[in-house]
Amino acid sequence: MTPLISLITTVYNRSSFLCGTIDSILAQTYAHFELLIWDDGSTDNSVEIAQHYARLDPRVRLIAVPNNQGLSVSLKAAIATTSGRYLGWVDSDDLLAPSALEATVAVLNESPHVGLVYTNYHLIDEQGRDCGLGKLCRTPYSKEQLLVDFMTFHFRLIRRTVYDQVGGIDDSLEVSEDYDLCLKLSEVTEVQHLDQTLYYYRRHSHNITRDRLNTLHWTQKVIRSALRRRGLDQRYELDMRVTAHFLLQPKPTLDQPLSQESLLLQTQTVAPLVSIVIPVYNAAPRIAACLESCFQQTYPHLELIVVDNNSTDDSLAIIKRYAETSSHPLRIIQCPIQGANFARNLGFLQARGDYVQWLDADDELEVGKLEAQVTALEKQPQYEIAYGDWEWHVYQQQQPILKFNYPSRQYDDFLLQLLLDNYRPPHTYLLRRAAAERLHHLQAWNSETPIFMDREYFTLAALLRMRFLYVPNSRVHYYRWSSTHISLSGSYLDRVQSRRCMFQRFRDIALVSLGAALTQAHWQLLTQSWALWKPVFSVVQQGTDRFWLQHSQTQATLSITGQQATIAHALLQGTGTRTLEDHARKVVQIVWQELLKQQTSESGSQFNYGQVAEALATIVQGSKKKVNETEESQQMEFDSLKITLSSTLMKAPIQTLPFVTEIPLFTPLFSQERFVAYRFLEQLGQQGWLVQVTPAS
Repeated sequence: MTPLISLITTVYNRSSFLCGTIDSILAQTYAHFELLIWDDGSTDNSVEIAQHYARLDPRVRLIAVPNNQGLSVSLKAAIATTSGRYLGWVDSDDLLAPSALEATVAVLNESPHVGLVYTNYHLIDEQGRDCGLGKLCRTPYSKEQLLVDFMTFHFRLIRRTVYDQVGGIDDSLEVSEDYDLCLKLSEVTEVQHLDQTLYYYRRHSHNITRDRLNTLHWTQKVIRSALRRRGLDQRYELDMRVTAHFLLQPKPTLDQPLSQESLLLQTQTVAPLVSIVIPVYNAAPRIAACLESCFQQTYPHLELIVVDNNSTDDSLAIIKRYAETSSHPLRIIQCPIQGANFARNLGFLQARGDYVQWLDADDELEVGKLEAQVTALEKQPQYEIAYGDWEWHVYQQQQPILKFNYPSRQYDDFLLQLLLDNYRPPHTYLLRRAAAERLHHLQAWNSETPIFMDREYFTLAALLRMRFLYVPNSRVHYYRWSSTHISLSGSYLDRVQSRRCMFQRFRDIALVSLGAALTQAHWQLLTQSWALWKPVFSVVQQGTDRFWLQHSQTQATLSITGQQATIAHALLQGTGTRTLEDHARKVVQIVWQELLKQQTSESGSQFNYGQVAEALATIVQGSKKKVNETEESQQMEFDSLKITLSSTLMKAPIQTLPFVTEIPLFTPLFSQERFVAYRFLEQLGQQGWLVQVTPAS
């Protein structure tokens, strides 16, 4: 027999939303359920609404008690009067997606070891407008993580046998009764997360959970109880950190006194404010996810400054909808002058934060990014800028096809890494306000730099002797989703000219700011040629270990090492005229491709990114060990760097996937290999083995 599901909706003065809640339940594609509406002493017309539905549908029952008893007492009593094999509840101001029961009952039917299945939820406002994915369900489930993160939030379907096994709802709890139940269930049964949005949680001024201090009190209580049950209270204690978030709101009336939370805010020290500055131009496909990543931050004291740069799509309308329901201050500024740097500079002038977070409108922050970096900088005031790890997501025709995970580490010479273009996107960084102000006075977001603008900004920071701190567990997501992406735009000659001007500026500032502190490697990169070059030689090999170059015009020869021969061979394969920096990129790319093909021909479609990267370092440099780096730290990078392909691409031969072979050029792992190639190519240019080419006008 199809298992019966018992659904419970407890009600206390929810007439404004109750019809929508009941309608969403009765619209379920899985029809074998009972709905018990338990009215907990409402003084509005909630009972009349429930009676109306009970007359229309035999699956609906109403029990109304005369006096308000509170949520946990009502919920426990309501569940006791139901008989379904599975049970769940829907709050009287929320909505259930039509397939919620069908999807969740399938999990419990097919997996007898699972006693609790839960889904994703979206936030909605009072008018029912979708405000995006909820914060809690973004955290992956684990029994241990549940001790501090209530990710099993909504919607939940529970096997009644395990509910009874743990004693059900604890009706002595004023709030957090569902969190307490989930902790207990996790200790006796398997829990499964269904990665589908099947519940809509409404935020409004009368949510029970808005009484945050009371909620925190009871949440601490249930966590401490769980620690005792699990025998962990002798090893761990619960540490709670509360930070204030100030906002203006209407004064309370005589019959609405100040809440306990409001009184606390008058005496509590406020956390540093982080200003997130987001320039926007036609970012409708990604702006909602970008904003959600800000709202879901675990760090509470934020302001968002969104600078619209003459968008012609729906970007502005999407942003305005978020501004209406945002839990953080969100200001929208219009920048009439076209250009991302104009927008960034205008946004910074409006920022009030102690810290500044730059964020492009198509990218995302991971939920703990700001908390980790603010905490680290507050503890280590000698650093001006924090940075973290990042993931590169590649899209094709608006579908994800590839993901690279780029870990980082602390560098002794961050200026050298930036001059080598050891790239990380701008939102990996967090700046102290004083650092951002110095850069603003220098016009580091240069309105005359159309391409590589973030490379200029952060290299200038290093040239000003700002110190960079690596913060683990502060990751961001970087998206290549459109052919009009700014980093892909502009002709090749435009890109070269941009770098030529940029490096002239670098040299001028370096001489004033650093002077004698500049090393030979710094100066070699600062003074590199931005002319276009092409090779005029062939590579000759005798035996397995003798190599030389033969000049195409003079027939002169030059003896070279095996590593240099690898670079020279790759240079000849990379047809075209380029700058020395770009020739070095192409050389490393070609060596990478050959190694990748070699490994996949031996192992089929599977490949080990770390092994290929290590082989690349060995071939180009003649040794695994890099300049200023230990083998141990390098091996950690090799082991942790990962590529994830879409399910479709996993079936394709690696040799046919151009993104896999091209994108690793820009990973931090290959900056030193490119420098080795660059130095050899520069020598060839100085000695006449490369010739300059004048581009066609």
